[in-house]
Amino acid sequence: MAQFNYGPLDLERLAFRLVRLQQGAGKEIECELIHTIRDENVIPYEAVSYTWGSTEKTDTIYVQGAELDVTRNLFLVLYDLRYAKTDRYLWIDAICIDQDNVHERGHQVRQMKNIYSDAERVLFCIGRPTAMSQALMSSLADLQNMTRGNNWTGDDPRWNSSWEIVQGKMKSEHPHLRDIQRLGLKYLLAQPWFYRVWILQEVGNAKVATVYCGRESVSARIFSISPQLLGIESNSHCRAVLELMPGPLRKRSGQDENRDLYSLLRKFSQAKARDDRDKVYALLGLCTDSEASQVTPDY
Repeated sequence: MAQFNYGPLDLERLAFRLVRLQQGAGKEIECELIHTIRDENVIPYEAVSYTWGSTEKTDTIYVQGAELDVTRNLFLVLYDLRYAKTDRYLWIDAICIDQDNVHERGHQVRQMKNIYSDAERVLFCIGRPTAMSQALMSSLADLQNMTRGNNWTGDDPRWNSSWEIVQGKMKSEHPHLRDIQRLGLKYLLAQPWFYRVWILQEVGNAKVATVYCGRESVSARIFSISPQLLGIESNSHCRAVLELMPGPLRKRSGQDENRDLYSLLRKFSQAKARDDRDKVYALLGLCTDSEASQVTPDY
């Protein structure tokens, strides 16, 4: 079968691609790439935040009927996000950007703030599931259902009282429930996703977000308060990422205040990137100072 080849984007306009992830339940992943213009786009979409992992392309998906080789991490993310009976429209960098075209990469990086802020939802694909992470995500999903529709601040005591009700219902199934949940959360907070520099603007520009671990999911507003519910003191970097997530911690931490590039570079000094230039480029979408707006990503 023929290998997929990208068609050119109009780099003079705010052009970008969306991927239509076709419904299905088998092992083959089929997609369609759609060209659109950001200020004319009428297709509601979700933007995906994940880690590339190994750069080795060990798996194959089908785009417009042609083969496209992808990394294992990307294949698993698509597999987890695919619906059985409904197509899903996504923006995901490794497919929507021709990574071999340096001019296109720079053009798309300059738009990423708006691509993520315009998305109906951002999907934080943190890592692969374990039995412990599944117990945690199931508990948080129950809390989400119980507290749906509230507008509580992060330090509202009703979070803890609702959490205790959830815990009481689940303890019969898991005798050591709290220990299991704590281990599950520590596992998730240690995932490479939290330390990938590009996720910072992806998280910070999300209007609404969902956290995925495999196929288990919960809203970011619930996930962000999980350390305080379980009495876990996360490190300063993870705590800053959680405060960027849409939800009660974002409001409490004052994330809408001015953020200059120098302060962000210091705050997120633990963030990692394969290309050192990305440690600056990836933060531009969070900056509010005028000097940062003069920096143009150029590969």
